[in-house]
Amino acid sequence: MRTILIILFLGLSLASSAKSVTIKVVDQPASSVFRYFMEQTGKNFVYPSELLKDMRVSIDVRNVSLKKALTLIFDGKGIEYKIKGNNVVLKRARTKKPTRALTPSIPDPILNTTPDTSDIRTLDEVVIVSRLEKPETETAEIGARKITSEEIRSIPTLFGEADVIKAIRTLPGITEGAEGMAGMYVHGGNADENLYMLDNIPLYQVNHFAGLFSAFNPEIIRHIDFYKSSFPAKYDGRLSSFLDVRLLNGNREGHHGSAKLGLTSGSFNISGPIGKNTTYLAGVRRSWYDVLTIPLMAIINSTEDWKTRFAYHFMDLNAKISHRFSSRANGFISVYYGDDLLQTGSEDKDYVANGWMEKDKYDMQWGNILAQAGLNYRINHNLTTELTAAYTRYFTKLKHDDTYTYRIIDDTSSNSRNIIKTDNHIDDWIIRGDFLYLPNQNSKVRFGAGYTLHSFLPARTLRKNEIDNTVMTSVDSTYVYRANEINAYIEDDLSISTNFKANIGLHGSIFHIDGKLRYGVSPRVSLSWNPMRDIAFKGAYSRTTQYVHQMTESYLSLPTDQWIPVTGRFKPQTADKISVGSYWHSDNHGLSVSMEAYYKWMHNLLDFCDEYYLNPPANIWDARLTSGKGSSKGFDI
Repeated sequence: MRTILIILFLGLSLASSAKSVTIKVVDQPASSVFRYFMEQTGKNFVYPSELLKDMRVSIDVRNVSLKKALTLIFDGKGIEYKIKGNNVVLKRARTKKPTRALTPSIPDPILNTTPDTSDIRTLDEVVIVSRLEKPETETAEIGARKITSEEIRSIPTLFGEADVIKAIRTLPGITEGAEGMAGMYVHGGNADENLYMLDNIPLYQVNHFAGLFSAFNPEIIRHIDFYKSSFPAKYDGRLSSFLDVRLLNGNREGHHGSAKLGLTSGSFNISGPIGKNTTYLAGVRRSWYDVLTIPLMAIINSTEDWKTRFAYHFMDLNAKISHRFSSRANGFISVYYGDDLLQTGSEDKDYVANGWMEKDKYDMQWGNILAQAGLNYRINHNLTTELTAAYTRYFTKLKHDDTYTYRIIDDTSSNSRNIIKTDNHIDDWIIRGDFLYLPNQNSKVRFGAGYTLHSFLPARTLRKNEIDNTVMTSVDSTYVYRANEINAYIEDDLSISTNFKANIGLHGSIFHIDGKLRYGVSPRVSLSWNPMRDIAFKGAYSRTTQYVHQMTESYLSLPTDQWIPVTGRFKPQTADKISVGSYWHSDNHGLSVSMEAYYKWMHNLLDFCDEYYLNPPANIWDARLTSGKGSSKGFDI
């Protein structure tokens, strides 16, 4: 039989300093049992990895103190513990040596000296703490990874800048769209078929500098949950993969910060307590391409007849406040702002000689805004919940300013100026509730529901023409698409027997737009068989549904890319994926080997180009989706 494992991470967990624990497990790994204690008490267990090797625990207690539970577990095991603040430190118990009569010290025969034992001191044990993760042989999931910030920073990247997306791209089954860029294509899917989330909230734009860098600051990331084969029932809305970036919480022990200077950007991060029950976290990252290009542009403009204009920078800002209301409730508020600004253009430098002058300027700005509030609450020892409310905006702003000045009779001048401004944005209002229910030690039920109000503005264009003192202005706007999306899911993580585990779930969604109702039913099932403790064979089936698509002009991430919902006569795009895998994990050798194979087929593919060229519409928004089918298959090692 397998234990009830509740993997709640240190920052967003419902942990608190509860004075009692309730647990019932039979013959389970000790490291797994401590995760249950972490969830109930908020204590971190600190110990060397080899200390609990091969140790298994059976315990059945209810509403007892943490000390009493630990004493029962370690009785006769040769392990002692000490509770220091928010940490429980484990170490090997010291064996008592029998007393004996003192004997004279024996001189060293080589150095002809007697050892001096008067100042011998015992140092405290030094422990390196790492996140506890279940090996792949102990879960029913296929193609799932949890990646820490340390792993992200350890992967070599262009310019030495750690990057989330590029770290994920090192996994099997994932390719890049353009060399050196942050685009990601998973199992034959398109770039828009990957769902990127920040603390469980979706983001539409996650790239800087045409995809050269991702929009996540690696210095304040706690870990990343990534799924590319079997998908938990909680996730839907994309076809290829789901990536959830989880941020750190503020430090409770004191104020700590870091500053980093890279070749292309710099960052500053700080966190700490505000009073007894509140913590804060703040991080900012900014590039300095605009500063680095100043000398280069000065050299170019010193030799050309035209003055070239070029400046670019990006910025990320994260802030988070967490508060512990009680031993059962924790809340948080967080904001994120990501922004790119690109300025280009040219200007004639010799107005006197030519008799005319032209200024041509382009300004492009794009990014994300996210604000959310959440509450983690333990209803009872079997049921916990996370309630979230959020607002997100993805925006792009394009401006073209073209000015002509030329001389006419009597050295007077005439001016002509054309300005075109285009705005595009998506606004989402989100509320959701996620629950975890533990009916018994062999079942872990997750369920929840959410509602999203979408507002899509594909383009709003302002045209302003000035000829001397005459001004003409016009506004051309596409239709604002508003959509209501409802999602609900349920899944059960089952330990059917010692050697057989399963994850069975169902996700349902409704998408209402233009008076029409579209829906998706997405079943999920994953099975795992362990013929031996360190070996597992798995199989999984997942269906996903996608209601929005991105129209792009190239592999690069540009502000001209637009997201549009499924409207008209077209159905949402769906994908079915079958995956199988085999896994071997050895604690003794610190080695894991996995092989995965998948087959994926898709329906109602986005095929805008064929529709547009075969039957050019009067309005670009008349051509959105065409019906089609496609498939991909592969093998990951």
